Amino acid sequence: MPEGEMVESADQPSVAPPTSTPDDIVKLRERVAELEKQAQSYLDGWKRARADYLNLKREMEEEKQGWLRMVQAGMIEKLIEPREALRSAIQFAGTTTPEGMRGFREGLEAVEKQFQSIFTHLGVKEVGSVGEVFDPRFHEAQEFEGEKRGGVLIVTRVLAKGYVRGEMVLRPAKVSVREQSVEN
Repeated sequence: MPEGEMVESADQPSVAPPTSTPDDIVKLRERVAELEKQAQSYLDGWKRARADYLNLKREMEEEKQGWLRMVQAGMIEKLIEPREALRSAIQFAGTTTPEGMRGFREGLEAVEKQFQSIFTHLGVKEVGSVGEVFDPRFHEAQEFEGEKRGGVLIVTRVLAKGYVRGEMVLRPAKVSVREQSVEN
């Protein structure tokens, strides 16, 4: 087929074969060089962005660990006084005199008040009281008293208090329950 003649096929329209001049080749090489430079610029930008992301991620983790250490230190600080009060109570318990036993009881009551103060400060509340309707979100039945007939369960004894903070159950109350018959 002579140069410059149109080529036809059944699935393609007629197209003249490309002809390249030395100027066209130079222009194409310049364009390829521009595109390679642009691609390298994009790659360098991506690498910088990735490095910035990894640095930010590391810094955020370090900051999180710093906050955690501060919270832990604050909690430990709050627990020092009750621990010292407990130690004092234990020292009083070493004596069997009525004065020693009274001091022991007062020391334990002081520890209880200090723990209650810490819990209040942290928004922790006790759950589980005799007479409450059993709620499996806040109670864990350890014992069942009486017969099971399909009535409402009522807490009859609290074996261990439960604790909540907001909507989060820290520990369910361990309770004994009995069924209260439902009157129609």
